Amino acid sequence: MKNTVRLFALFLLVGLLFVVAGCKEDEVIPTIIPEITEYNVLGNWADGGDAVYTIATNTAAELDFTYNKSTFPDAYLTSPEITEDLSIFKKLVITVEGTGTMYLKLETNDDTPAKMVGLNVTGIAGTYEWNLMAASAFLAKVDRVVIVAAPGKELSVGSISITSLMFETAVADGYIINDDFNNIPSNVNEYNGTDQIFDFNDKWESNDEGIYTITYEGVNTIVDYDKPAGMEWAFMKTQVQGTFTAFNYVVFIVEGTSGQKLLIKPNEYNDAESFIWLDGTEQELVLDLTELTLAEKNAITDFKVFIAAGLAPAEGQLTIKEAYMIDDYEFEQPVIEVNTYNGTDNTFGVEHWYDGGDLVYDIAKVGTDYIVDYEKLTTNLHWAFMYANLEGDFTNFAKLEFEMTGTLNKTILLKVESPTGNKEVQFTFDGTKQVFTIDLSTMTPTQLADLNKVVMFAAPGGVGAGEFTIHSVTFKTSDYEIDTEWTSGDAGVYTFATGETTVITYNKIAGQEWSFTRNILDAVKVAGLNTLTLVVKGTAGKSILVKPNDSGALEQTIAFTDANPVTVTFTTETFVNIIVFAEPNVAPAAGSFEIVSATLSYVAPDFDPSLVVNFNEAWVANSATIYTITPGEDSTVVAYDKLAGNDWEWMRVQFDAKDVAGLNTLTLVVKGTAG
Repeated sequence: MKNTVRLFALFLLVGLLFVVAGCKEDEVIPTIIPEITEYNVLGNWADGGDAVYTIATNTAAELDFTYNKSTFPDAYLTSPEITEDLSIFKKLVITVEGTGTMYLKLETNDDTPAKMVGLNVTGIAGTYEWNLMAASAFLAKVDRVVIVAAPGKELSVGSISITSLMFETAVADGYIINDDFNNIPSNVNEYNGTDQIFDFNDKWESNDEGIYTITYEGVNTIVDYDKPAGMEWAFMKTQVQGTFTAFNYVVFIVEGTSGQKLLIKPNEYNDAESFIWLDGTEQELVLDLTELTLAEKNAITDFKVFIAAGLAPAEGQLTIKEAYMIDDYEFEQPVIEVNTYNGTDNTFGVEHWYDGGDLVYDIAKVGTDYIVDYEKLTTNLHWAFMYANLEGDFTNFAKLEFEMTGTLNKTILLKVESPTGNKEVQFTFDGTKQVFTIDLSTMTPTQLADLNKVVMFAAPGGVGAGEFTIHSVTFKTSDYEIDTEWTSGDAGVYTFATGETTVITYNKIAGQEWSFTRNILDAVKVAGLNTLTLVVKGTAGKSILVKPNDSGALEQTIAFTDANPVTVTFTTETFVNIIVFAEPNVAPAAGSFEIVSATLSYVAPDFDPSLVVNFNEAWVANSATIYTITPGEDSTVVAYDKLAGNDWEWMRVQFDAKDVAGLNTLTLVVKGTAG
């Protein structure tokens, strides 16, 4: 029996070998299961049952909803049930915008407490990366995600759009938040979304402890302030929340200590800020929001109030009688004339000068001149300025000339501004009429196209008083028609007839094959100009050799084929002279040619995308007694010693726009003392 079993096993083994051998050519290829790296929670959300939420978009790409909490403070939205094991994921990426607040909760299939974060939602989209690296065991139990808008509140309204709610296996590396993160403001004025006026004169708080003491008397907010040295820009604020697209103006009715500057702005919107000088009576201050986008309006989260703005020490009192947002409001806006360039003229004069708002500059127009008296006697006025507004594309201009007369040894800082870059130069008056020039050729075309202001700072960075006269401020092109004389390299060979053009006649005898004519350029007039354009005419069959700077690398031969003018250009960093050989290497030879025009200009070079500018050795301290800067081989070490009153003392690098034109990324690698 055992032998029979053994024989059967032998046949079975042999048969199996045949089967395996027969299957070798048809090997089974294993199925490759793609690695799971993300899990999308968006899509198919539902109201929790209290009819608080109205869902407008409910797809895998977006969850868009409004809410009206009515009497349901804990009403929620819920995701579909999650049946996947989420334990492999390390973060939850949340992208959200709108107007409102929300809790985002991860709930489990047992009695394990939920994990939660609280988010303040504004009109500017924000992306958060919730760090879940240490939550694998918890994530294995998660079976749904829940949203509670305006948590714990009744009668609250808002709208929220979520465009990312994705679990991912990658490690959190963006704006990282952790369990129980909460940036929901607890002291906020909420707009109900329907009233035509939103009153928010409440819930004010001092940003800096002890500076602003705030009390309330009826509808009035009473602010007593005491700003010590170093607290020049201390402020108070009130927080707001809501959909503000219907509002165009913010109105404050105030009364405060005379002689102090009151400045108010929404968020960090400097362009929407406004200020007045308090005079001890009831006054209005209006913020104009009409230039803000709808998203920027909805992103307003606070209003900041600076009393005695820029000044410390200072003390006094301010009463805010009203503070509200409204759609339309009639008030007397100051008339500010703008200097508008037509885009075609070769020169453009700047007029319409105004004090910058600190009541420092008294500007009077006398004939075509502007007579300016200034008085800046306190530290908050160190950088008080006057200005003229611009509009137009100034890319055709290469310099801005200021013709001015000022008091001997007084200084003035002149500046042109654009949203994409500025250029400033400081000058000293010598008591006579002078011409000061800002070289615009170092600015980028984008900066010149966006120029919007010319600014002047008398006694920049300090106190002082005096007077100066603006005779003219003029934009000019870079084109310089060469007006220096041509001369003959060998006496009598070249002669010149000058009128609207220059006709050069030559008569070369044997041995004068390389005789030339030359123009030595004025170094001051040609500084910064990098392109030479020559337009010439000559006799058909003859030629000239043009050799700028006596440089073989620049030389060009012009062969005349007819009587028509020929245009040639040369580009180099600096031009010193122009040398011309008539019929080069030929003698005897006689004839003439005509220089129709010879022009120098500046042409911006092409951008090098591989350009890297290392500026670590270019740091300069505003005050050498505070910052000690020591450049090294691989790094720059900065030691500082700031005393009382040096709160905002700084160091800087000043870039030449021409050197960094086209670059859009600034990288700093720093190390410093902990804390």
